[in-house]
Amino acid sequence: MSSEVTLHEIALSDGTRCDVLWRRCAGASYCCGSGRLRFFFVNGNVRFFRGMLKRIEALSFPPEKIASWRVKSLSPIAEKTFRIGLEHPTEGEKSVVCAVRADARRRSIGAQADRTLRRIAVTLPGEYCEDLLPYALRLVDWSSLLVSDPRLFSCGEDDARQRTLRWRGREYPVRLGARSSHVEDGVLHLRAAPDASEAEIEEAYGRFLRKDFEAYVGPIHERAAEETNLRPSEWGMIRRGVHTLGRCTLPARRVTYHWRIVAESEAFVRSIVIHELCHLREMNHGPRFWRLVLSFCPEYFTLHPRRRMPNLG
Repeated sequence: MSSEVTLHEIALSDGTRCDVLWRRCAGASYCCGSGRLRFFFVNGNVRFFRGMLKRIEALSFPPEKIASWRVKSLSPIAEKTFRIGLEHPTEGEKSVVCAVRADARRRSIGAQADRTLRRIAVTLPGEYCEDLLPYALRLVDWSSLLVSDPRLFSCGEDDARQRTLRWRGREYPVRLGARSSHVEDGVLHLRAAPDASEAEIEEAYGRFLRKDFEAYVGPIHERAAEETNLRPSEWGMIRRGVHTLGRCTLPARRVTYHWRIVAESEAFVRSIVIHELCHLREMNHGPRFWRLVLSFCPEYFTLHPRRRMPNLG
């Protein structure tokens, strides 16, 4: 552990113990906690840290759940990408790939399933610090992720190699060693070495989706633009930034989509296209915008179950 990171153990008012991991930094201060794990970590200066200790000491927590998933191992497979080994007292062991990033605007840890790249995207508050990662992963609700996206989790390292990947809304078993990436006889052949690492497989998969972007998304975009009578000045592919599926830039009236949507079904891609085209008329996500989206795509919130239906007024 880095010398800048220190671990403190304090006793709470109900007699339980609480681990507080502190990283000294000159930037903003953050605090994350979990009643289930009785764990906090803090970034910031000394004055902020002492104030947080006083607040934490006054807390009380519900009884800890006995049957829960625990992080057993953490193995790096690429830059800021790790394979996490999980174990459960009764359900055995599983593994999952996690991509980690940091966002200074966040005040808590976020975890979201990325079905396209078959991994969990974990967002840390503040600055990225690998020393904090093993402690921060304790705060992820693995049980909920397992229920919502069980296909992202595999039973051990050997099963993880027999993976499937999505293309145009369907799951395909992967076979490595092809001269060029293509789909044939229900199998996705990727241009990667038979012993390729997770990072090399993802890179080959990304190249395959980017190559197929215009042939798949282009006709869907043209049909949606004709149907809505909303035509951008130009459209294209987002080459950087992996945390958004589409963008609409005004006043240039430029619409772009992320290459990851090539992995999804035509109905899902159409909903993304409709969403961005409607921004040409209504830039904000207000009631008028959502009424416009639903007029062209009534099944939008069925295709995006994580989005909550807004108040349409």
